[in-house]
Amino acid sequence: MKTTAGKVAILMGSDSDLDIMNEAVAALDEFGIPHDIKVLSAHRSPELVREFVLAAETNGFHIFICGAGGAAPAVRPIALELHWVYGAHLCLRSL
Repeated sequence: MKTTAGKVAILMGSDSDLDIMNEAVAALDEFGIPHDIKVLSAHRSPELVREFVLAAETNGFHIFICGAGGAAPAVRPIALELHWVYGAHLCLRSL
């Protein structure tokens, strides 16, 4: 059976999270896993976050890694949108 791998979306609430999120980038690079990294704030631009999540599957994203410093609530809107749209199972953890 052929499996089609998707891209990984790495999302963070602000660029101050970039140092930590670059660790995920390094791990994905090590295994040759395609990814894209974006700064999207669920607080400052919730509609942009929603648009990105809703278009994720069409754009080839199958996995999300989301970071928001010490504020797990900042990634919950992404998790909720993914759950409602795709029935995704999610694990939330603060950085």
